[in-house]
Amino acid sequence: MTEKNINEMILAFDTSGQSCATAVAADGKVIASAFSNSGLTHSKTLLPSIESVLKDSQTDVSQINKIALTVGPGSFTGVKIGVSTAKGLAFAKKLPCLAVSTMAALACGAKGFDGIICPVSDARRGMLYNAVFRCERSGFTRLCEDRQIEASELVNELSEYVKSGEKILILGDGADILEKKCEQFGLLVYRAAQNVAYIHAEGIFEAIKEGFYEEKTAGELTAVYLRPPQAERERLERLAAEQKQKEKENN
Repeated sequence: MTEKNINEMILAFDTSGQSCATAVAADGKVIASAFSNSGLTHSKTLLPSIESVLKDSQTDVSQINKIALTVGPGSFTGVKIGVSTAKGLAFAKKLPCLAVSTMAALACGAKGFDGIICPVSDARRGMLYNAVFRCERSGFTRLCEDRQIEASELVNELSEYVKSGEKILILGDGADILEKKCEQFGLLVYRAAQNVAYIHAEGIFEAIKEGFYEEKTAGELTAVYLRPPQAERERLERLAAEQKQKEKENN
């Protein structure tokens, strides 16, 4: 970036779901951004995407003052790649990291919708990662913390907002699952347009503006999973099965 009097340069990225988003912002204004949903792993897409937005913004990595990223909930592998990359970039220069909720970044990317915004990600095994926000002219209000929830339970909750006359917008890589469940219950919801259906880095910056982040050092930065990774769940299930077998044999 060749312009003078720039006080703060932030590199932001998201790898918490299917898509990959990166951006560089100068004093809060996004000057370069990139988005891909190619199906390639984030280990292949993130670093080239970062290099691209740095080049497009004429910014050297040495000019970056902060790293902003989504830390979950979301894909275990994707979140891990994002956090590990942020740590690697931040440790050398002791840069602060802005840890943003994936759900908040999704919701804030749909700024302008008047009503309830319901971001959802597929948590597998019939579960969704979710939070609920109200969007008004005055800004966003978080109505619940990030959580795991069954689709049918979420539909029941959303129906109460509909009864109160509020419109509901759903978005995220779990939107197909939730929309089908809403149709089963006859609940009218709106789907986000493609340009806001997934996280774009601009949504990360909007979430930061709304205060949905925590500033941490590289050493303090951690992923938010909400449940153990699959390998750990399988290990616990195997131990439980072995314990149950032992008890059966002893009896």
